[in-house]
Amino acid sequence: MPLTHVCMWSGHGWKRVTAYDAAKMFPYGVSAYSGLFMCDICGQYVTLTNGGIRDPYFKHSSEEKSKDCPERTFANGTYATTFNEQIHGLPIKLILRSDKRFEIALGFFSLPSDLIGKKGEHTIIIQGGNSSQKFQYSLERLNLNGITYLSAGEIPFDTYKISCSFDTQKVQSYWPSMIQGISGNGTLFDKETGKKLPEDADVSVGHAYYLIAKRGYIFNNPYISKKLICTSTNGYFNTWCVYEVQATKYDEKSARFFLDLHARLTDHPVKLFPIWPEFIEYPYRVMHRKDVLYFYLEGEGVISKAFPYAYIQKADLSNENTHVLRIESNDRQQLVSAGRVKVLKYTYLWKDSLIQSVGRKKICVVDDAGQQLPPGTYQNSPIKGQISFNCEIDGFVEVNEIDGFPINRYSFSAGQKTIVENVWLGTTVNIYYGLDLVWTAKFEQSTSDGEINERNLIKQLETYQYDYIRISHAVGSVAAELQRYPMLRDWYRLQVKNRKISKRALQIIKLVGGRHDR
Repeated sequence: MPLTHVCMWSGHGWKRVTAYDAAKMFPYGVSAYSGLFMCDICGQYVTLTNGGIRDPYFKHSSEEKSKDCPERTFANGTYATTFNEQIHGLPIKLILRSDKRFEIALGFFSLPSDLIGKKGEHTIIIQGGNSSQKFQYSLERLNLNGITYLSAGEIPFDTYKISCSFDTQKVQSYWPSMIQGISGNGTLFDKETGKKLPEDADVSVGHAYYLIAKRGYIFNNPYISKKLICTSTNGYFNTWCVYEVQATKYDEKSARFFLDLHARLTDHPVKLFPIWPEFIEYPYRVMHRKDVLYFYLEGEGVISKAFPYAYIQKADLSNENTHVLRIESNDRQQLVSAGRVKVLKYTYLWKDSLIQSVGRKKICVVDDAGQQLPPGTYQNSPIKGQISFNCEIDGFVEVNEIDGFPINRYSFSAGQKTIVENVWLGTTVNIYYGLDLVWTAKFEQSTSDGEINERNLIKQLETYQYDYIRISHAVGSVAAELQRYPMLRDWYRLQVKNRKISKRALQIIKLVGGRHDR
């Protein structure tokens, strides 16, 4: 039957084409084997008829690998893109472990409090496909103002079933009862966020992605770089591999590689985010108090819809791929979607008074032994000079010397475990969520007699490297201030003799000697 969603490679990407325009270029028709025309929905090559008896049209081939294209099932030959609250999945994240294995986690965002009642009385159950293995979690695990990722095990499944111990029918407007999981033919994840890409997602040249596929996946594309990261197995015929892949050239071959994985290579990735009026944004949720909101939308061939229905007015900006959306929000909770033939971006609009204070973000910092470290001042450095924490939102860490001189800076993304190294005596550590300082600690030597363990301090100073400075005999007078600490004094004299010392070590020695002379 005639197809209405067909595109061809134009040299700058896949572009929609009608049978009428295609017939002008190829009046005698084209076979699907030519690879010239592709179904925009299922990604398979299609045939252009020669128009001998009737007008030219596109059609699927009887020899295609997949017969599941939605356009095959519509008698009138048209396929309407339908976005509603039932086709939105949950975020799926790939978590790489230190033991060279991986696991899959599903992201749950918070529900309205009037829907669930007391959290402690309810549970969430995740079941992979038809497996008997289930993962059960208390609803108390959920973060109220963010997204909570719950493990679904090491072995991927093509579908995941979600159930809960309260009103399942109401919950399905937020958490579907079943979501698409990982395909054995290959599923893409963004490397930066670890999140699974939706079908028909946009990808770009030079950006790294993770590809999960079953053992035996064949790479034969000259413009795709690949690297095996790790594996997970449940028997030889159920071994899954994680590869890091990246397009090195914007070419039809690299575009075809991603198209086979239900993603399209483009210079105009889809973007959707609110711009006015005032709002509070959480993952997959926007809190607002107005009847009309404005969103920025970017992407080629993208449409937007709302559920329950709301009128959306679209105004073009500088080019046909950028728009401003005016959305009339009538319901307390409303879903806004953007995509082409599949949903690519979505968020829930929650109408609220916004008369609330945004509390200070909580953070739990621990040392290498798992001991919690509250913010404050410490007279000993953490075990192995290392601290770690799990972060709720994007941010960064600054490690400075006591006098403020920067040593290192770490950036981190939400949902990741961050490890901070080289946290020794004479340093301060500041952790920021966004631009907000949420945790700070100073690690300095004790000023009381008898509290300095010279042997341990010397062992720590010897670990300082890469910041050596030249030191003259004139600085050797510092040794006179270390009469209380003979071992430390002798170690310092040896550094003076060798004419070099770590800048951090010198600072700590001055700090120890100077304080006890005051």
